[in-house]
Amino acid sequence: MKRRIWGFLAVCMLASGTAAAQPVLGSSSLPTVGRSYTRYYYDTTGVDAGTSGTGVFWNYSTLTWTRASTETRIVARNVLPIDVQARYPEAQFGVINDTTTTLMQLRNGFLREVGISTPKADIASSTGNPYDTRPVELKYSTQHNDTWQAQITTKPASFSLGRAGTVSTVYDGYGQLFLPDGSIRDGIARTTTTTRTTDTLRLQGPSPGTVLVTTLTIRHTWQPPAHDVPLLEMSTTIVSTTRNGQPVGPQQRWRSVWSSIRPDGGTSVEGDAETSRAYPNPVRRGGVVHIADLSMMPQYVRYVDVHGRQLDAVWSLVGDTELSVQVPELGTGPYMIVIADDRRVNVIPVVVTP
Repeated sequence: MKRRIWGFLAVCMLASGTAAAQPVLGSSSLPTVGRSYTRYYYDTTGVDAGTSGTGVFWNYSTLTWTRASTETRIVARNVLPIDVQARYPEAQFGVINDTTTTLMQLRNGFLREVGISTPKADIASSTGNPYDTRPVELKYSTQHNDTWQAQITTKPASFSLGRAGTVSTVYDGYGQLFLPDGSIRDGIARTTTTTRTTDTLRLQGPSPGTVLVTTLTIRHTWQPPAHDVPLLEMSTTIVSTTRNGQPVGPQQRWRSVWSSIRPDGGTSVEGDAETSRAYPNPVRRGGVVHIADLSMMPQYVRYVDVHGRQLDAVWSLVGDTELSVQVPELGTGPYMIVIADDRRVNVIPVVVTP
């Protein structure tokens, strides 16, 4: 089971290969009931979403973890609190992240957001004009546009205000993703969702008027087309408030970047963890490094240097749980050995010496 060395031209070859076909984002890319994972949040300073298109290499290897994380669970309707089930009778499942529960539904070929429940407010999409977040089958470069309405009820002082929104979702990129744990994933789809909402509050009493809160959110999501957990997501939200047409205070802006991949390597999705180790480490150039305690059947094994350059490795299995990897004529210094199967990536640091 050996793989020949392609050289550092592998990056270019793989990038050109990804441009050939872009698989449809189908039902396997939607949230799956019973799934749970961790969102690790990264510093947003100087981070942008990169370019769209095919054969793209998105490099987020230098992101800095903020040490913040939240747990996300996708649960069936009957697991939701009774009061939430009662408020959202159309919900089929919920996506719980921290204190926010997003209620979802699959109907008529669309993934729909029925509503959102938080400690401070409940948002219910209109049944007559619902929030269709995306078609179940989303093809590359096909854009989905929708208008929708919702009602917001605040807590604990129960008053309501209306929301009108537009959403645009497009599958706009396909290529390779370089993650902050040092792993590189091939065949990754990027979607961009742009949401605009206007909340209207009509004031009565001695100072009547109309307050409008306008929110623009742009969210970029990277994920394998056949997997339901995003590898990386970044969003920007801009909020503007007016009263009777006049601005109230400055615009507010928030940015967020999170990944489901542990900062120290490996995925946080349940059942996907790897605990392999390399020996000898450091290893001499031209020698052999062994990867022990492996519980996956590799599809590829690569060396990645500190600049993100890749080199396919010559490797062979030794027994059921060990991998033998040849060390080519690399420069001395730190490298990562990236081992991947069809749903997991294991990243193991090694140091190459003369």
